[in-house]
Amino acid sequence: MGLNGIFFLDSNIGCAVSDVGTIFFTTNGGISWTSQPCGSPNTLNEVCFIHQGKGWTVGDNGTIVMYDNSTIPVELSSFTALVMSNAVSLTWSTATETNNQGFEVQRKSVNENNEWKQIDFVQGKGSTTELTNYSFEDKNLLPGRYLYRLKQLDFDGSFEYYELNSEVIIEAPNTFSLNQNYPNPFNPTTNISFNIPESGNVNLKVYNVLGNEVATLFNNELNAGNHNVIFNAIDFSSSVYYYRVEVEGKFIETKQMILLK
Repeated sequence: MGLNGIFFLDSNIGCAVSDVGTIFFTTNGGISWTSQPCGSPNTLNEVCFIHQGKGWTVGDNGTIVMYDNSTIPVELSSFTALVMSNAVSLTWSTATETNNQGFEVQRKSVNENNEWKQIDFVQGKGSTTELTNYSFEDKNLLPGRYLYRLKQLDFDGSFEYYELNSEVIIEAPNTFSLNQNYPNPFNPTTNISFNIPESGNVNLKVYNVLGNEVATLFNNELNAGNHNVIFNAIDFSSSVYYYRVEVEGKFIETKQMILLK
């Protein structure tokens, strides 16, 4: 028995057709296969699937067979992205769902021309006829151009892709800046963000009211972009503190923050 047309949806999900009217499926990149007769004894030559549950094969003597084991249930009504500094907020809505396990959130860098990468999984609602809203925030991105898509998964393994209709651009900052921590006052954690328009060694330290250094939060090379560091003050007493960022030979700035326990 010979295998003719072979078609892969991604690196794991694929199918092939044979000269005995059979379709073969793999979910592990071809390590193992399962088979299912297509209902025709003729040789099948080519195959194409739009998702794991639905596709078409063609073969000898004008054979055309549609395979439909699809329970892809989701009617997506919107999928949008909002850029916020170095983060992207993705939101999407479904009008109806049936057996919806959830969504893989996938990203690809246009600049690096790399493969799609799963960055999170958002649980679905199963089955519902009500409008359902979903969201995900992709944080701490480097400057560049990105593409996003959702891989909707059914409980039986069937899936469908939904791509954002345009690329997302994260701009590099134009100037050095240190932002006010948030929240402030805080207990016990707060976010400290800063912007650097070019790469360099960044040193971020915390000082008490006497000017004594009490913590080094970061001391390493960073690429140009918007960056965020979390300060956990669980072992510190309530007081006023100062945080200072220094980009070696280029920028120094200090701001005040208040810890209230």
